[in-house]
Amino acid sequence: MVITFVQFAWGFAVLVAWTGLLLGAIKYLLNRQITAFETKLAEADAKAAKALEALAKHERTVAQDIAAIRQDIGNKLVCSNHPRMESDNIRQFKSLTDLSGKIEKIDGKLDGIINSIDLLMQHHIKGGN
Repeated sequence: MVITFVQFAWGFAVLVAWTGLLLGAIKYLLNRQITAFETKLAEADAKAAKALEALAKHERTVAQDIAAIRQDIGNKLVCSNHPRMESDNIRQFKSLTDLSGKIEKIDGKLDGIINSIDLLMQHHIKGGN
């Protein structure tokens, strides 16, 4: 069997056409995959941008809240229980003042009793006349 140039050219053309068809199909399928991948990548980038924007907004909000808390703490000269403690102290001092007055009154009465007993003792020591 002898292969002529026409047969060789025809076989070579079929081989080139088949290879071109296969390479074209592979290129088409790869382009579809790449396009789908780029679409997914763009969607992921958009989601990431939104997430970063939300994170930046949250960071600003937290920073503002911390600054407000620091300012509130810095501006507080006394604690919130201070007025209650002041009123407790006033009541305690009033009670102590009242108690002090009563103790002085009792002390005065005891001095009077001691003086009376001393007078009675002197009276009995002298003979009761």
